[in-house]
Amino acid sequence: MNLTDLKLIWRNLRKHSSFALINTFGLSVSIAVGLLITLYLQFEFGFDRSQPKSDSTYRLLTTFKYPNSPETTTSLSSVMMGPYLKRQCVEIDDFLRVLNVDNNVLCRVNEKEFSIGKILQVDSTFFDFFDHHLIAGNPGLLFNRPGNIILTKPVSDALFNSVDPIDKTINHTYTLSSGMDTTIYYQVAGVMDVLPVNSHLQYDALTVIDDREFADWEDGQKWHGVMANTYFHLSHGVTDPGQVESRFAPALEKEMPNSDMIGLSLQAFRDIHTGSSNIAYDFNNYLKSNKKYLMVLALVGLFILIIGAVNFANLSTVLSLKRSQEVGVRKTLGATKANVVWQFLRESLFMTFIAGGLALIWVEVFKGPFLDMLGRDIKIDLDLPLFSTFLLLLVFIGLLAGIYPALQASRSSTSEVFQNSKVSASFKKPFVQYLVILQFVLSGVLIIGSIISYQQVSFLKNKNLGFQYDQVMEMEIGAENWMHSASFKRELEKIPGVKAVSGSDYSLGTIDSQNGVMVRNEETGKWENYPMSILRADPDFFDLFEMEFVRGRAPTPQGAKDEVEYVVNESFIKKIGWKQDPLGQEIIRAGLPFENSGKIVGVIKDVHHNTLRHAIEPICFQASDISSVIAVKLATANIETVLANIQNIWNTQIKDRPLEYRFMDDHFDQVYASESRLGQALFLATVLSIIIASLGLLALSAFVISQRTREIGIRKVLGASITSVIGLLSKDFLRLVFIALLIASPVAWFLMEKWLQDFAYRIEISWMVFMLAGILGFLTAFLTVGIQGLRAALSNPVESLRNN
Repeated sequence: MNLTDLKLIWRNLRKHSSFALINTFGLSVSIAVGLLITLYLQFEFGFDRSQPKSDSTYRLLTTFKYPNSPETTTSLSSVMMGPYLKRQCVEIDDFLRVLNVDNNVLCRVNEKEFSIGKILQVDSTFFDFFDHHLIAGNPGLLFNRPGNIILTKPVSDALFNSVDPIDKTINHTYTLSSGMDTTIYYQVAGVMDVLPVNSHLQYDALTVIDDREFADWEDGQKWHGVMANTYFHLSHGVTDPGQVESRFAPALEKEMPNSDMIGLSLQAFRDIHTGSSNIAYDFNNYLKSNKKYLMVLALVGLFILIIGAVNFANLSTVLSLKRSQEVGVRKTLGATKANVVWQFLRESLFMTFIAGGLALIWVEVFKGPFLDMLGRDIKIDLDLPLFSTFLLLLVFIGLLAGIYPALQASRSSTSEVFQNSKVSASFKKPFVQYLVILQFVLSGVLIIGSIISYQQVSFLKNKNLGFQYDQVMEMEIGAENWMHSASFKRELEKIPGVKAVSGSDYSLGTIDSQNGVMVRNEETGKWENYPMSILRADPDFFDLFEMEFVRGRAPTPQGAKDEVEYVVNESFIKKIGWKQDPLGQEIIRAGLPFENSGKIVGVIKDVHHNTLRHAIEPICFQASDISSVIAVKLATANIETVLANIQNIWNTQIKDRPLEYRFMDDHFDQVYASESRLGQALFLATVLSIIIASLGLLALSAFVISQRTREIGIRKVLGASITSVIGLLSKDFLRLVFIALLIASPVAWFLMEKWLQDFAYRIEISWMVFMLAGILGFLTAFLTVGIQGLRAALSNPVESLRNN
C-alpha cells in the first residue's frame, strides 16, 4: 500500500465521515469487549498450567455412598489414601497430602504480632507438585522435622522486617479454658516467594505432616474421616486415569472397613479450578470458577464481536452501493475488477486496524472496571501469542467485512452504475437484510437472558429462607476457643445494643457437611444410620434466627451442657418415616457411645440450611454450649459503638486471632455473587449490543431514507401525514426486527432453561419476558429509524424535489 492509496482511502473516509465514524466506533467497542473477555478467560483456563507434570497430575475425589443418603462428591479424602494407594497401584509414582491447620492464626516474634491467614500441613513431596519458588532456606532440610514452618514473603516481611528469618522462632498461643494457655513454637525453615495468582492452592505458611498424629486413630476415623486434599503423579505411560481408578475399589476391600460406602475418582489437575462447581468441601480452591459461567461469558463476548463485525460489514456494503458511480468512473478510466476489489479490501482493512487500535485503548481504560465487575483482583495483559491472534482476527474481520461489498462493486457494469434504481433498492438486498436480522437475533438473546438472570438473582436474594438474619453478624472464634465460647457469649450479651447472642459450629444457610445420625427403627428397635447435616447449636440459636417450631421446644441450658437434646426439621421426620410422635425419640450422633444417646425435644419448619442451589434436606441440631461461630443480633442504632465494645471483649477473651466479622446479608450476597456477576455481564452486554446495533441501524436508515427523498417529497405534496411517512420508512426495518425476535426467543429460552437447571429453587420463564424483550427491541428500532424518518418527514418537499 503506497502513499497514493492512503490518500485515496483517507479522501473516501472524509467524504463519508459519519459512516466511517459509526463503523469504527462500533467495531472498536465490540473488539475491546471480545479482547477483555478473552484475556479473562485466558487467565481462568490458565490455572495450574505451569505446575510440573500438570498433565499427569490428578486430585483424588471421594464420593460418599452411605445408606439413606444421596451421593456426595468431595475434594477431600482420608489421610490413609495417599500412602496406601501408592503402595497398591504401580501406576502412581508419588502422592501429596495437604491438610488445613488453621486460618487467621495470631503469631508472635518477640513483641511483634501478625495474623497468618492460612496455614497448611503438607508432605515432603510438596515441591514436586507445586512449582512455588523458594527464595530462602535449604529445600533438603525443609521437611526434616515437624516443628519447621515455611512462610510466604509477605508474612516473613511483616514478622521480621525483611531480616533473614531462617532458624528464627515464632510462636502461637491459645487458651483452651480460662487460665490454661497453650503455646506452639515453630522454627522458620524457608521463605516462599509471592505465590503465582493462577495456582488453585494459596496459603500463607506451610508446616510438615506428622503421620504419628494419626497412629492412635480408630479405623473408622482413619479411613472414613475425610480431611486431606490428596494429589497423585501418575506414571508417564498412563494416558487413561480410568484404568487407575478401576484399581481403587479392589485395593480398598483388602484393608478398609465398609469400603463399599465410598467411591474414589481422579480429577485432572488442570480441571480443578474450573471444573469443581459441584464438589463439596472444596476449601483449598482459590477463586474457584464455574466452567459453565465462563462459557456463557465467552458466548457473550462472541455475540458482541459478531454484532460489531456484522454492523461493520453491513455499513460497508451500503457504503459500497453509495459509491457505485465512483466505481463506474474508475472502470471507465481502465480499472479492472481486481483493482476495484483490492481498493475496497484495503479500505476495509485500514478501518479495521484503526478500530483495533482504538480497541486496545478501550481495553486499558476499562480493564479495571471490568475486573471489578467480575470480582477479580488480578492482572491480565496481552502477551505475544494473543497479540498475534489479535492481529490475525483484525485481518479476518477486515477481509470478511470487505469481500462482499468489493465483489458487488466489481461486478457492476459501467452502463448500470449511473442508474439510480439499483442504488435505491440497496436495502432490499438479502445480504443486507440477513445481517440486520442476525444483529437483532443476538441482541434479542442477550436482552432475554439479561431479564431472566436478573429475575433469578432477585428471586434467590429475596426468597424466604425460613429464618431471619437481618442485623445479624457472625464471628469465628476458632477451634482453640470452643471450650470457653459460653463465657464469651455471656460477656457479649451484656453489651447495650446487643439483642441476642447464639453459637453454633457452622454458618446457617451454607451448611453442606455430612455426618451420621443414629435413630432406632420403629419395628426392629435396632439402631440405623442416616447421613445428613448436623449442626451443634445452643438453646438461643432458634430464637435468634426466629425459627418456627411445629412441635416441641428449644433445648434447655442443661440439655446443651450434656449435649443430649436434639431438634430436627420436618424433612428429617419424612426421611426417617416415623409414624409415632417424634418427640422423645432416641437419637445419637454417629461415633458417640450409645449410652450417650439423647432425645428429640423439638421439630422446626424446614429452613434452607444450604444454598438455594440445593433442595431442602434433613438436618439435625444437637444442643451444645460449645461453639465456633458466634452470631450476634444487633439493634439498628449505635452500631459503631456496639462493634467497638465487641472488639474490646474479643481482645480480652480471644487472644490467638484478630476479630473478623461479617453481616449475614452480606454473606448471602457473596454466596450468589457468581450469579450476580453473570447478570451484570449480561446486562452490560445487552446495553452494548443495543448501542452497536442501533448505531448501525441509524446509519443504514439514514442511507435508505436519503435514497427516497424524492418519493417522500411527492407523498407529502399529495397530502401524506408525518405519521404515515414515518410508518412507511419504518415498516421494513421493524419487519426484520420482528423476524429476529421470533428466532431469538426459542434460542434464549433453551439457553436460560439449561442455566436454571442448576438451581433447586428457580423462577419459571414467563411469556412476559419475551413480550418485554420484543417491546424493547421494537422500541429501539422504531426510535432509531423514527428519528431519521421524522427529519425526512419534516423537510420541505420543494427542496427534495428540486434537488432530485
